[in-house]
Amino acid sequence: PRYLELVRKREQWSPASNDGMATLFSDEELRDLLVWFNLSWIGPEVMEHDPEIAELVRKGRFFSEGDIEPVLRVRTVFGASDELADHILKPVQWTASVVEMVTRGSAEFLEIGPGQVLSGLIRRISQESHVVTLSDREVARVLTPSPLG
Repeated sequence: PRYLELVRKREQWSPASNDGMATLFSDEELRDLLVWFNLSWIGPEVMEHDPEIAELVRKGRFFSEGDIEPVLRVRTVFGASDELADHILKPVQWTASVVEMVTRGSAEFLEIGPGQVLSGLIRRISQESHVVTLSDREVARVLTPSPLG
């Protein structure tokens, strides 16, 4: 609830400049945002087994400077830094992934987004696959309820 409260505060206020944004949140609110942002990346299994993290979740707001360190430590201990480094340094196995999906019986692919890059790559890898692309606008049109009901 606290994180959502602060996000809504930001959504309701449109500063004329970035300098104005700096005055939107108090130091206390910024600490709460920092702790909740990091808590959102910590899984429930950690929260169940780490009493310090469980206490921060229970506390919910008005975090102190000392409350910041435990959430940053958990992300490092549980390999978030290693996973990020692997993600950046190791190549994506795109071709192997598409070939594996086709080998396992996938014949239809759907790309949703602003371009058709992935669809083009799939067509190059597997000419027999059926590939459909939808732009963000097309998806929004389909998902947005008609005003006529």
